[in-house]
Amino acid sequence: MNFQTEIKYLKGVGEKRAKLLEKLGVRTVGALLHFYPRAYEDWSQIFLIHEAPYDRPSCVKATVTGPVTEHNVRPGMVIYKAEVSDGINMMQITIFK
Repeated sequence: MNFQTEIKYLKGVGEKRAKLLEKLGVRTVGALLHFYPRAYEDWSQIFLIHEAPYDRPSCVKATVTGPVTEHNVRPGMVIYKAEVSDGINMMQITIFK
């Protein structure tokens, strides 16, 4: 197997999935290795709450310190809210779905 091998020859990729991948422009193993998601968030850098940037997504390691409340926005859509702490500061978080 090499970069020019058709995607359908990968284990777990049959004709049906190969056709779906072809619609995305992925026809070979090499193309699959260079196919990146539309959006990518780097979660490798962990911030304290007070250090987290406001202008971009970031990763904060925290512990839930208060009760988690559930809010039914409409049928099939639930939002959860909770208070978390990194041991120094606290913040409110909202989790969708």
